[in-house]
Amino acid sequence: MGFTKLFMARADLAIEFLIAAGVGILAAKAVPSLVDNYYDKVAAEHVEDVGLKASESTVWANSISDILSNDTFSIVVKDRDEYKFDGSAYWRDEDPSEIYNVELMSGERVAVRIQNEYLKENDDGTYLLNIGRVQDYDLTAEPDILEELQEDYDLDRTDFYVDLRSDVTEGRKYSEGTREKTTDLIQPFTGILVTAVLWVLLHVLTVKLGIAPKLFGRRKE
Repeated sequence: MGFTKLFMARADLAIEFLIAAGVGILAAKAVPSLVDNYYDKVAAEHVEDVGLKASESTVWANSISDILSNDTFSIVVKDRDEYKFDGSAYWRDEDPSEIYNVELMSGERVAVRIQNEYLKENDDGTYLLNIGRVQDYDLTAEPDILEELQEDYDLDRTDFYVDLRSDVTEGRKYSEGTREKTTDLIQPFTGILVTAVLWVLLHVLTVKLGIAPKLFGRRKE
């Protein structure tokens, strides 16, 4: 017997289904906000991840000493664009990106690798670059890149560079794409599951209360 014929023959089942379906729809509509709340908590644990925009708790780095004294930090620059024009090169390795000769507020210069720029403006008119970390590397092993970087100004240190590139794997854990995929997977499943379970429970309850007959067999007198 098809659902249409079944509902026409048993109005009680149709009513129970409509009630269950209504609750199922409401449950499904609640899924996006629940998913967002979950991933917001995950993202909150990653506010100091390398490559992200500096937060209120990010350490400011004004000198090489500041850079070497902290696991993660944000370099302070005077201008939002000027730091890009003192020497740069495109580093074509397994994770290619631009690398810049950046002047710190102390006047010292270091090499900085960056893919996506997320600047944060400070009250004094300076800017914070993405959250970064020190990457030990002998830049003299890349003579062509070093030559381009030092075309106008020498670096004060060539035994490391500051990495401002984000960890793609970590970022995917709470990205918009991940949220959307999770919602698309859970939302229809939630609606169907809630509807099915509630429909069965409603029918069992109405049968026990003597309001409706059993789906199979006659109702007990």
